[in-house]
Amino acid sequence: MFVVPLIAVAAILLAVWFFGVRRAASIGDADLVRQLLREDYPEFVPAEVVLDPGGAAALATDVSGSTVILFFTMGNQVASRILDPGTVRTVELSDGSDGCRRALIRLSDLGCPRLELSLASVDAPRWCARLERLAGAATVAPSEAPVARVSLPR
Repeated sequence: MFVVPLIAVAAILLAVWFFGVRRAASIGDADLVRQLLREDYPEFVPAEVVLDPGGAAALATDVSGSTVILFFTMGNQVASRILDPGTVRTVELSDGSDGCRRALIRLSDLGCPRLELSLASVDAPRWCARLERLAGAATVAPSEAPVARVSLPR
């Protein structure tokens, strides 16, 4: 009695996995990033786009360099986040085995708490400075906020 529905549910889950989930998304080139920016952020005009060689992530910035948008793959889809000063926690740089620089970006976003990104040696200092500015702005901003002192009645 319970076997037929159990088999049906297993067949549906197997079909979903086979046709949808097993294909991982990839950010192929800068043109795809620009197309995603036009669709998701029409007011954003990208000045520079950098891609991870593996196609797992990308960064885009505007002309002023103050706004950075992160693209990353989640399963078979591409997600994006605007990196505000409160979003970036830390940025760590290390040397990759392929001559690239590996950037480990820790975010306060529960959907993507950490992301590793390969950057070309030429691009790494510029992009890491932008990301570290965002991380530094997150730590500096609360310390510069005015402190309210309230006396409680005893």
